[in-house]
Amino acid sequence: MQPYAWCSRIVASLTARSHKEDKFGVAQLSGSNAAVVSTLISCLLAVENFTGKKTNLQSPNQLGSAVKRKNGPVNSKAYAIADVLKTSIYQIVSAFHDEMLSGTKSSLLEKDWITSKKPLFGTREMLIQKLRLFLVFRAT
Repeated sequence: MQPYAWCSRIVASLTARSHKEDKFGVAQLSGSNAAVVSTLISCLLAVENFTGKKTNLQSPNQLGSAVKRKNGPVNSKAYAIADVLKTSIYQIVSAFHDEMLSGTKSSLLEKDWITSKKPLFGTREMLIQKLRLFLVFRAT
């Protein structure tokens, strides 16, 4: 589990740091920031589904497949990695908060922060909704 946590934290740190260090916006223009955010959110949705968390973002078919897991070492690791993923996403949202909010107002949030490719888990719409929830949480 530790290597996954490190990878999540590293890509989030690099993405957040690109806000100040990437003068020419190469990370943003190349789509690597969107790829990182999409991957982290998709992984978070998969882990939440594994732990049985029911959210309004899931389709009815996925809600039926989410089974509440019993406590144990696997479940505690899933909760730990979900926490790492959330923290990583919050780090990026905090760094790019103003840009993401203006993107939301101009309907560019999904274009700039969610890749157009099929996500690893969930749907593109689910990723967009989850990102919006992170923005709302950050704003409060």
